[in-house]
Amino acid sequence: MDRSTAPTLLATFALAACNSSGDYFSVANANDDVGSAEVHICDKVVKLPKRAERFSEHIDVDCEGSGKLKVLMEDGNEVTCIIGYVTPGASQHWGYEIKEGVCQSDGIAI
Repeated sequence: MDRSTAPTLLATFALAACNSSGDYFSVANANDDVGSAEVHICDKVVKLPKRAERFSEHIDVDCEGSGKLKVLMEDGNEVTCIIGYVTPGASQHWGYEIKEGVCQSDGIAI
């Protein structure tokens, strides 16, 4: 390997490590009233960690079908968001926000 190949390979590996795979699930928390959120899909439950004004995570989807996102509000109310059809390898974005106790798509594409 010559000297010019090594930096190119390192940059390629670094970019690949930063690029998360799987579907991206998120719930906006702009009003700071979301207490927690979890994805129920493929017979598993994944709690979404809080990241700034969002609860979000990339999740590898290994099934075909639909699911739900359960959001627990700070006031104790629970809101359910429907996750449409998922399929392995699709790398879809499922973004939601809660407005007046109702789950809505947030329209943010990543």
